[in-house]
Amino acid sequence: NLVLYSILKFDQQQQAAFFEAVMNGDGDTVSAYHGQYFSYTLDALKEHVNSFLEQLDALQANAQSKDPATHPRVPVILAHN
Repeated sequence: NLVLYSILKFDQQQQAAFFEAVMNGDGDTVSAYHGQYFSYTLDALKEHVNSFLEQLDALQANAQSKDPATHPRVPVILAHN
């Protein structure tokens, strides 16, 4: 719901109607909105996940450049990520 709400910021009337449906527990209307805007929501989620993965890759590369003798916890952190 949060992703769709943020997508609807470009149409404040639709955003307000969607918010009202969520707050009132109107599942049918909420489902209709999700169906109508599915491709936009999917694109936004893909973009978010890809951006997050890129950040993780950059952080991992930075961590791997550290000297384990100076930063002994880096291998443990990398193993958990």
